Amino acid sequence: MTQDEIIIATVISNIVALVLLLLSWKRKNIARILFSILFICAAVLNWKTVHTDPLVYLEYSKYAIPFYAGIIKGEFARHITGYVSCIALGQLLIGFGLLAREIIVKLSCMGGIIFLLAIAPLGTGSAFPFSITSAAALFILYRKHFNKNILQNKWWV
Repeated sequence: MTQDEIIIATVISNIVALVLLLLSWKRKNIARILFSILFICAAVLNWKTVHTDPLVYLEYSKYAIPFYAGIIKGEFARHITGYVSCIALGQLLIGFGLLAREIIVKLSCMGGIIFLLAIAPLGTGSAFPFSITSAAALFILYRKHFNKNILQNKWWV
């Protein structure tokens, strides 16, 4: 990506994060549907990418804090497909879990928060501060109650 494309992607990502934050507060089910779509799409994209062009993930080292850059260039570089496949599976579980109810939604929110905070040190590579804002939005959702799965809810409430 060019520098201009990175800036545009970062701005758009952060606007999305702010919208998710607002929706988590005002329209919890719309927010959880959008988060679900976000995590499921990320899982599919990561799975496809790592199985077609795994070396693209090494680019994140350019934007990451030094500690993360060392991990990316070291152990991660030797097992990219395995690590990213596990990440994609986790994203998929979070995405589908957000559509469930009660403890599954809470666990999915916690998993999403942990994931988003874990990618924050990737800096511009993770559209920082997108992940912090999105983690805050998931924390708001975590504190809410979801007694029915999304298909049974009146999701516009």
